[in-house]
Amino acid sequence: MRTAIRRILVFLAPVVLSSTVNAEESPFGADWPPGPGSMEAGGLCSACHSLALVKQQGLTRESWNETLTWMQEEQGMPELDPAMRELILDYLSKNFNPESHQQRSAAP
Repeated sequence: MRTAIRRILVFLAPVVLSSTVNAEESPFGADWPPGPGSMEAGGLCSACHSLALVKQQGLTRESWNETLTWMQEEQGMPELDPAMRELILDYLSKNFNPESHQQRSAAP
């Protein structure tokens, strides 16, 4: 039952959230970067944990991919179709990579 609820949240959250905010405003906070995959990654990740956990990461694409696999195998995250997985990986690796993490850490 819990897995079924997670699957529903993962796929409905981006649709519901995108319909309640304007194009300039992210439902995930001002520090959640806009762009392709923003709503999908935010909906997927926030279905189970705080986005602060995501924002503090500085992972390579390969590490993000391994993390998604671990969450599916060990944490009950629903399996993503290949196109959705690529979109989310593109977003996470673009916005929460080692370079962006270093920049965020160095900011006053």
